[in-house]
Amino acid sequence: MTNYRVQFAAFCCLLSSFTQPDIVPLHGTIVVIWIEGDRILVAADSKRRLGNGLNDFTEKVCKINPMGRRTFFTAGGTVGMEKLTGKGTDTVIYDAHELAKQTFAESKGRTALELSLYWGKLIKARIEPTLKSHPDISNWDKPAPVLSAVFAQDTAVGFSVYIVQVNIRPPTVRGGVPTVTVDPHPFGDSPHNRIAAIGSEAVLYWYEFVTNQTPRAMEANKELEAAISADPKSHPLVLKVKLSLAYAIKWDNGQHAVGGPIDILELKHGKGYCWAFAKDECRNQKQCAH
Repeated sequence: MTNYRVQFAAFCCLLSSFTQPDIVPLHGTIVVIWIEGDRILVAADSKRRLGNGLNDFTEKVCKINPMGRRTFFTAGGTVGMEKLTGKGTDTVIYDAHELAKQTFAESKGRTALELSLYWGKLIKARIEPTLKSHPDISNWDKPAPVLSAVFAQDTAVGFSVYIVQVNIRPPTVRGGVPTVTVDPHPFGDSPHNRIAAIGSEAVLYWYEFVTNQTPRAMEANKELEAAISADPKSHPLVLKVKLSLAYAIKWDNGQHAVGGPIDILELKHGKGYCWAFAKDECRNQKQCAH
């Protein structure tokens, strides 16, 4: 870990504290992005709260979205909101992943930065009308982070990756209207900026694993060393990313809606993407050959 600066952004139920009773935030998620040499690994859990007004969850969510052969999207935090109708169906206010698919369909050939900005406009247009209807919004005095997203792209000259922060800004005057800001930040553009984790506060347990400072983290990393020795056919980084997420989920112990199978996608420079691990529901490409 001495060669990298680990970045992480943790979000916990951010919209729960100010949404109306009939608005359900869809949150959870832990996502890791790791650049090493000519490859990017992105890994995510599979659990998400269902937008049915109950404390129900699914563990079959595909949180990594390949877009073409050389681009992918993922997101963590409050990745969606639904409005309960009481008629058996809910109205989707926004879904970060569906808006990413729309972005790619309408913006083919665009750069990662351009995709980030286009997606941000769609997110902003969906969230702001809902915020306007909230009676207590004018009492905020601090910005509220909502979610982070990642657009990653393999180009002729290397990887182009942006982590996009979506925040809600309070009104500048009492009784005013809150606004949504979307800020893309380049990632992986230096040797010390190549590991990041986003999502719920379970990210803090992932950080504990990779910094390897606590007794349980040291024991977990010994298990990693043993797993690498026992499986010489698998790439060590793949095993490290998978085990780091597995321990973060274990140590979180159900606090922040993370869990289920771990999916790992690899994007290799000049060769497109493949799945190192994937649920049957998510696999749309042959597995990686290491």
